[in-house]
Amino acid sequence: MTRGARATLSLALMLALASCAGPRNSLNTAASVCFRAIPSAADAVGHRGRLVGVRRRSQRYVARRFPAVSTPPGRGPVCLVAFRGDYRSGQVRGTNLKGRYAIVVVEARSRHVVRVRVTNKLPLRFRHRV
Repeated sequence: MTRGARATLSLALMLALASCAGPRNSLNTAASVCFRAIPSAADAVGHRGRLVGVRRRSQRYVARRFPAVSTPPGRGPVCLVAFRGDYRSGQVRGTNLKGRYAIVVVEARSRHVVRVRVTNKLPLRFRHRV
């Protein structure tokens, strides 16, 4: 192998390795699109509480799991954003319930708040175990 060929091969290898370690603009998860819904969800709960987690789910899943939640027409996914705090009656937009958790259902594409639910128990796991 000639000296020029070795240099070219070394350069190509270094570029390939550098591209694997480069910064990403996404979390590379199915829920990464839902992180854009956090500001809308925070507005819905009046910026009270601490963010617990975000989940992306289909409208069919939300309709089965939360029968009282009306989802928007269409087939796109929705984002479930959970907050933990001390929510009293009338503090959260769209509900007069009180509880420890607020779950905000947000359209994934338009980031429009569909529904807010206040409860004392989360209906699904929002946190990742580390």
